[in-house]
Amino acid sequence: MSVHTLQRTLRAESTQKIRAILRQAGRHRTPVIPRSSSVDHDGSWPRDREGILLDLSDMKTIHDIDTRNRAVRFEPGVRWDKLQDELRKHGLRASNPLLPHREKSALASVLDR
Repeated sequence: MSVHTLQRTLRAESTQKIRAILRQAGRHRTPVIPRSSSVDHDGSWPRDREGILLDLSDMKTIHDIDTRNRAVRFEPGVRWDKLQDELRKHGLRASNPLLPHREKSALASVLDR
């Protein structure tokens, strides 16, 4: 018998909100699956389970671009088009894994590799 009673989508726009959602889900032993963009080829929600789909697509900040070390720190909702545009301003570009959709989360694309 499953202890999971609800299937819903919750949006998080900060790490504090993520922390609060995960804390509550842990207390109730509810599974959480993160999602960071609306472009999803594999289907991010297993249809045979209930729980929380945690939507991180509103987290769209690029925090810093380190040109010397060729590194960038960004949030999960940053899409490929925005990331590439910002990097181009600094004479950089990200290596595209498997030609991602321009509106797909850059982080999700890298993790999907």
